[in-house]
Amino acid sequence: MFTENFVEAVALIGIVILVASLLSGVVERTGLPQVAIFLGLGAVLGPAGLNLVELTLDSPAVQVIATLGLVLVLFTDAITVEPAELREHRTLAAVVLGPGTLIPAAVIFLAGWLLLDLAPLHAAILGAALASTDPVLLRSFLRQPRLTRTARTALRLESGMNDVVLLPIVATCILAIGTPREELAGELASHAIGLFLLGPALGALAGYIAITLLDQIRKRVGVRRDYESLYALGVALTAFAAAETVGGSGFLAAFAAGVVIAAMDVELCDCFLDYGQATAEMFLLLTFVAFGASLIWSGVTVADAPTLAFAVIALMARTLVLLPVLSRTGLDVRDRRI
Repeated sequence: MFTENFVEAVALIGIVILVASLLSGVVERTGLPQVAIFLGLGAVLGPAGLNLVELTLDSPAVQVIATLGLVLVLFTDAITVEPAELREHRTLAAVVLGPGTLIPAAVIFLAGWLLLDLAPLHAAILGAALASTDPVLLRSFLRQPRLTRTARTALRLESGMNDVVLLPIVATCILAIGTPREELAGELASHAIGLFLLGPALGALAGYIAITLLDQIRKRVGVRRDYESLYALGVALTAFAAAETVGGSGFLAAFAAGVVIAAMDVELCDCFLDYGQATAEMFLLLTFVAFGASLIWSGVTVADAPTLAFAVIALMARTLVLLPVLSRTGLDVRDRRI
């Protein structure tokens, strides 16, 4: 017999898949972010609504789903990076990923530290997490035909590559939080190699070996298209596990694996990327349903003046920084506003 929690989890997965599929056309036409829809779905299903699902941030299922979703998002984002496009727009990429990303992170860090009275390391994590555009939120927006090529390129570069800039900040701060102060210097030094060198190197190696094997076997004996699409998941998870085994960041490793595959420019079946992106999106939608059922309601209890002021700053910081910063890249006013 299955436990009640297991049945609830399976029911939740089924509901998310059904709703996501049925609303996909409406969402694409209207431009509504799926995240908002599934936060609302979680609120309806959770304890404050119909009380059909009870999930918390401490739930192992939520942690596994969120981790898998992030691994796949990082991997598929990296695969979509086109080296030729990056070289062509290197000035735009440098501006967006440099001051356009780090200055908003610093502004949000200061707001979290001063307004929310967070410890500096916690505020730094919050700043890095909120400083950039999320690729899942942008997915339907980037498909709109009225979006200009330049604006689409800038958004794709920023959403696909910001992890290189921000993820090391998050990983370092998490390590520092869990380490006693007197041991911090030694721990940072000992973990730096695994975190920033060995982990990404193993991820890059996993990506190189995996795509080389796929290319060679496909030429000699052939690979079924449906299994080629599944192969993307295997590459991402293998890179993640390899890095975590040696104390590195599995997230950085998954991203490195995707970058290597993109750089090798091996012809891949469209299903390779489409299936990986769809699976990543499904995992993240499940995570947002869980957030809707638990996290957003806890926010209501702390919504005082400093918290609301922080929310305004966090929402506006990136825009207020990018508008003047992007003027140096030659983008016209409309593209900068987008």
